[in-house]
Formats: sequence, structure tokens, C-alpha cells
Amino acid sequence: MSAQLLRSGRKLRSLVRFYEMKKCILVYLKVLLIFGVCNFSLSAVAEEDYEQAAMTCEVEKLIEFIRVSTCTFYRNGHWYEAGKAAEHISKKYRYVQKKGLVRTAEDFITYAATKSSISGSPYLVKCGDAESQKCAEWLRTERSKLRDIKCAE
Repeated sequence: MSAQLLRSGRKLRSLVRFYEMKKCILVYLKVLLIFGVCNFSLSAVAEEDYEQAAMTCEVEKLIEFIRVSTCTFYRNGHWYEAGKAAEHISKKYRYVQKKGLVRTAEDFITYAATKSSISGSPYLVKCGDAESQKCAEWLRTERSKLRDIKCAE
């Protein structure tokens, strides 16, 4: 009887070790799964951060382009110099960005540099002796040229 009890005890210990090992394997698999999901999430976040940084860079180039231009800008019945226009559009950009409307540089042009939020009148730009044109069209044309200019990293 003691031999049978001894064998039962060994089987029981063997069974316990098996279940402990199984538990360890399950924990290990969970850790791998969590790490894999986190790693995937971090990759997605990194990609999203990169896209956000690229968009911000492009918008900043457009605002700087406005600031250094020799053009004048029409808004709500008045003509403004380039520095004032850049300041206003930059402030409007921050506002629409906080509202979650800006995901691309095109959104920036559409929501911050196209028309007055107050009157609905389009923003105009006049450079030298050229005819005035809509600011949004002017920026879209310049945007394609500015894409080749690198941003500071």
C-alpha cells in the first residue's frame, strides 16, 4: 500500500509540475502577446507622430512663406501686410487645430487660410502689380513648390 501511495504521490507531483509549467507557458504567451500588441501600437503611434510632424512642418513652411512674402492680404474689408496676415492665419490655425479640424496641410488651407470665419468672405492676396487672387489658391500653388524644402529635425 505504501508503494501505491508513493506512486500516487509521484503522479500527483508530476501532475502539479505539469500544471505549473502550463501556467508559466500561458503567462509567457500572454506576455508575448501583450508585448506584440504594444509593439504594434507603438509602431502605429510612431507613424502617426511622424505624419503629424510632417504636416506641422508643411504648415509652418506655408505660414513662414506668407510672413516673408512682399504681398498684401485682404481680410474683412482691410488690406494687411504679410507679417500681420501670417500672425492672423497662425492664430486661426491653432484654433482650428484645437477643434480637431486639421489633419493635413490641405485642411490647414481650407480651415485657416481660405475665408473669414466672421464674414465668410474669401481671403485675398495681392503681390506687386499682379491681380489679387484667393489666398487658398495662392497657397495651394506655393505648397507644391515648398514640399521640397526640408524641415529642421
